[in-house]
Amino acid sequence: MSTLLQKNTEFGYSRKDVIIIGVSIFGGGFAMYYGLQAGGLSAGIAGNFVQLFVVLGLCIGWIGSYIFRVANKVSCIVLPSMTVLCCIELRHMGMISSRYASLSMPLQLSKVMSPSSQLGLW
Repeated sequence: MSTLLQKNTEFGYSRKDVIIIGVSIFGGGFAMYYGLQAGGLSAGIAGNFVQLFVVLGLCIGWIGSYIFRVANKVSCIVLPSMTVLCCIELRHMGMISSRYASLSMPLQLSKVMSPSSQLGLW
């Protein structure tokens, strides 16, 4: 059970990483804004371009990271992540194992393990 609760050390999974990502996006927006103004655009037009590129970049990055995670999906047992599906799967497995552990009589165990119970035919 201890393998399920391992700390994820990949980039982007700690507070420090999230702060670094946020500050870099914010700083990149400022640099682009003042760079466009230095290039001769007015403040309003430069702000519009920065807003367009930052929001578009965030949307494409977010969707791209989601597609990457789905394409490289590993079972929640091997590598748990904080997706809703993995949380539901882990909770379901915990409930099933606790219910199975609470069964003590051989008759109950045989009822749970019978083929008709797998089909939902109680």
